[in-house]
Amino acid sequence: MEIKRSAKNAAIQENDKEAQEMNGQIQIAVDQLNVVVKQMKLAANSLNQSQNTHASLFFSNNR
Repeated sequence: MEIKRSAKNAAIQENDKEAQEMNGQIQIAVDQLNVVVKQMKLAANSLNQSQNTHASLFFSNNR
């Protein structure tokens, strides 16, 4: 009976360790995605600024 309990506890500990590792990997993926989102927002803002600059130059030259 004690051997079964010990094996069961070892299996539970192994499952907990795997779950913790998976949770860590998921957290890393979330962090990486957050960085990508920030980069995309910066790129979009930069593109908007560039388009606004070109538009204002175009309209100021055509008056």
